[in-house]
Amino acid sequence: MKSFTKKTAISSLICVVLSGCNSSPRNEIPFFETSLVENQSLMKPIRSISNFDDSLSCMDQLLLKKNIPTTYITSKLIPDASGKVFVSVKDMIITSLSKMSRSSHSFEFVDFETDPLKQDTVQNITTLLLNSGDMHIPKPQLYVSGAITSMDQNVMIKGTGFGVASDDFELGTTSDLIATNFSLELHLGDFDTRTILPGIESANELAIAGKGDALNGGGRISKAGTQFSLSTAYSQGVGPATRALVDLGTIEIVGKWAEVPYWQCLSLDQTHPEFQREMHDWYKGMSMREQISFFEKALYAGGYLATPETAGLTTTLKQAILSFQKDEAIVPTGIPNFETYEKIMRHYVTIDKDGRFKNIGWDEATEKAERRNNIWPDAEKNTKNPIKIEVATIPDKPVYSLNENVTFTVHTNREAWLYCYYENSKGVITKIYPTIFQESQRVSGLGFLTIPPKKTPDLFAFTMTNPGDESLLCAATEQQLDEEKIPDLFKSDFTAINSAFKNVSLQNTLKGLSTGDIAFGSVDWKVK
Repeated sequence: MKSFTKKTAISSLICVVLSGCNSSPRNEIPFFETSLVENQSLMKPIRSISNFDDSLSCMDQLLLKKNIPTTYITSKLIPDASGKVFVSVKDMIITSLSKMSRSSHSFEFVDFETDPLKQDTVQNITTLLLNSGDMHIPKPQLYVSGAITSMDQNVMIKGTGFGVASDDFELGTTSDLIATNFSLELHLGDFDTRTILPGIESANELAIAGKGDALNGGGRISKAGTQFSLSTAYSQGVGPATRALVDLGTIEIVGKWAEVPYWQCLSLDQTHPEFQREMHDWYKGMSMREQISFFEKALYAGGYLATPETAGLTTTLKQAILSFQKDEAIVPTGIPNFETYEKIMRHYVTIDKDGRFKNIGWDEATEKAERRNNIWPDAEKNTKNPIKIEVATIPDKPVYSLNENVTFTVHTNREAWLYCYYENSKGVITKIYPTIFQESQRVSGLGFLTIPPKKTPDLFAFTMTNPGDESLLCAATEQQLDEEKIPDLFKSDFTAINSAFKNVSLQNTLKGLSTGDIAFGSVDWKVK
């Protein structure tokens, strides 16, 4: 026993000495260098969206067509009366209002923090400038009020179990379903009177699903025994659920306030969460080669690629994916991913008579002929999605009065080069886009372009000063026009360009300068 104790003590001493000699972290530099890599996120970020993201874009268009003037709005802190939903509802409301104002510029949020515990550098500087009279904060006209009114946990629980046992083994399985409900109420108030506008409210409730499965077992061989336990759990987070309720509630109160048919924006079939799940199953079932082939065909059909096939994930294909991602408000990476796939598939998926989603875009079956509102043609027929352009006036009417201002809206179905020319009642044609006030020649298919910019109406205005017929012609092109051939068509802003072309119409002149796909949109009106 003494010998054993002595050997143990000697061994321990040797271990201590060896560990002490190796105690410096400098000897473990490779290990610490690895931490810089392992600390990186495993997943790339994606755009945070809800089931009503397309509905918010739809509302933006309704507000633009209604010509809702820019309204200053703010929001109270939206408390959680249940004390169980730890999310920032106010910031979600700001995002929803922003998405509804991309083209219409209907709302500008007044950001002013009054809670001294939450004031930061910006707020402190703001206070100093306000006190010195060097800063002016516009008074809001409206404000959003409301609360997360309830969180009922475990409203419904459904459990099942089964097990078998004998002298030498036992095996059991359990499955549980749990439903939790919570609700959000929003109101719109008049800031001048601090009164809640009657009839302008939203009260919606959502169920959060939870599921757990477990498998347990044990056995015995002679006197030795073994046990095992396998379990999986699924629980939906309150963050995405809250965002969905906020988007829905904001659409409701804004739609009721603006008196626009907001319910049209809530009937989009493909905003259903089951749509994304079905898309994800299809995407996971594709190999990498099949995914590349899909993006090649789809982006060719969409007009983003010049040829239907490339040699794998080339620079050309990445650029096409990048352009499509920008048009669809996806994080622009140029890399194929599920988010991009899901956006493309919205043009290739419909719902059958039984309410189930059908993958018909690339299906070889006869169902392919039954497409409903498929805006992209079949790539296998070597037809490309042509550039489309829509031009309209605001307010939208055929006759304008003298001294009345007119605003133009332009929308393209995908990224394009844009040129717009205005012809007054005397036949004088001038270039009004691009100009020194709106220099970006290349526009995306996301949202509407407003001429003049609605956000800064003081830049310039189109005022009807003479009676007669007037019009606007816009050209959207796949490639930039050859501006060097007739430079007078492009260099001068708001000056007559009639002398730049003779015996040929402006539309045919622009078409002759195009080296790719070109589309025209126009609008006519009378001034009395």
